[in-house]
Amino acid sequence: MVAVGDDMEMSLRVAKEAKSPGAVSGEIDVKLWRWRDVVTFLLFLAGFTAVGSSLAIISKNLFGASGYYVRILMWSPAFAAVTTAAVAGRSLGDFGWHWGRWKWQIQAWLVPLLYVAIAYCLIWSLGLGGVPNHEFLAKAANQVSLPVSDGVAAALLIVFAATIGLLNFSGALGEEIGWRGFVVPAFYQLTRGNFTATALMSGIVWAVWHAPIIFLSSYNNPGVSRLYSFSWFVLLILASATIDAWYRLRSGSLWTAVILHTSHNLYLQSIFTPLTSDTGRTQYFIDEFGAILPIIMLLFAIYFWAKRGELAAVQTN
Repeated sequence: MVAVGDDMEMSLRVAKEAKSPGAVSGEIDVKLWRWRDVVTFLLFLAGFTAVGSSLAIISKNLFGASGYYVRILMWSPAFAAVTTAAVAGRSLGDFGWHWGRWKWQIQAWLVPLLYVAIAYCLIWSLGLGGVPNHEFLAKAANQVSLPVSDGVAAALLIVFAATIGLLNFSGALGEEIGWRGFVVPAFYQLTRGNFTATALMSGIVWAVWHAPIIFLSSYNNPGVSRLYSFSWFVLLILASATIDAWYRLRSGSLWTAVILHTSHNLYLQSIFTPLTSDTGRTQYFIDEFGAILPIIMLLFAIYFWAKRGELAAVQTN
């Protein structure tokens, strides 16, 4: 059984045999995942991913077809997890659909803002990138189409992106059903509550999954070596996997991971990166493929890793 702290809302009872249903102690009812279920997931993941990746690689544009290529790709982990659950005879409810406590969802919204803001303030203050990007301001004014200054228009877009933009969570949901709905709980259970192993293994799967579109498509910083981009991206993904796994297990809710993922993408791709102007070698330092954000996220990951004692250890009857 997974014992929990006072604030933790996920409580799992693990059965001795894979066919025996788990008793409920809290809000999630699961059975024992097996390593062969993980293998099944990885095989289905490879198959479903091949569709979106092939389209992105052949077109050389991950965001081609009005963004449908990347949507197909982002939903491949969900398709793999749902299919795995069907093959294993598991309920989709095992993925953690309950909302959980509001404090975890609010933190999931704010934590990415904090680490992205710290990273970009460093980039701007060190002269590694400029601010503001006047092209972004002009584009914002054109999109807002109100009788206000470019700066006010940009501020409005930023507020909209950071709030209403969260409603555009479908892509993140597709990934998170796979990564934090299936992979993290399964690894955490199979490693008997070893959070370090869970975070590392889920991060490795997540990073490898991204590799084809980084090396063979357009998911990278322009003008920068793809190997350089991938190296920093792996560090960022391992850090993100640690943060996301901690919140998923601490809250017991898949939605915490969805909000983390959506917020991360919004703050980075819709706000801070567009706000930054290129000063010559800026592409080596910004976004998920530059040097600064992965380092900041690593520090955040270490903080949450140090708090792993708050997570319950898995005890198999």
